[in-house]
Order: sequence, then C-alpha cells, then structure tokens
Amino acid sequence: MIAEKPLDAPATSTTQALWREHVRRARARIGRPRVGWPSPELALSDPRAMRAAVLLLLVVGFAMAGPDWSRRLM
Repeated sequence: MIAEKPLDAPATSTTQALWREHVRRARARIGRPRVGWPSPELALSDPRAMRAAVLLLLVVGFAMAGPDWSRRLM
C-alpha cells in the first residue's frame, strides 16, 4: 500500500519553507488569544439577531440529518 501525502501538504521543499514562514508570521500576528466572560451587551453588537438564525440552522440541520447525524457530522 502506498502512503499518500495529505492533499493540503506542500509539494516541494521550497513550498514547505514558504508555508513554515507563513505559519510563523501568522502566529506572531495573532499573538495570545484573549477570552473573556460573555457580555450581556451581545445584542448591541448583533442588532439583527443573527445568533438566533445560526442556532435555528443548526437545529434544522440536525433534524434533517435524522438518526444519521453523527455519521454525517464526521
């Protein structure tokens, strides 16, 4: 059996080096993630209540998947 490279793996040593540099720069730009407590002012930053639409789509998606939901999620 032949071991295949993942589809997203860089093909050559040049592209591998370029990818490593990109990842290094992205990590430096992002820095340390800052997570805070949930804010009660969430509605102010989401005036159209898109958070409810996302939740509704998630529920409908699970309902449409039926008993097959775990296999489809994988």
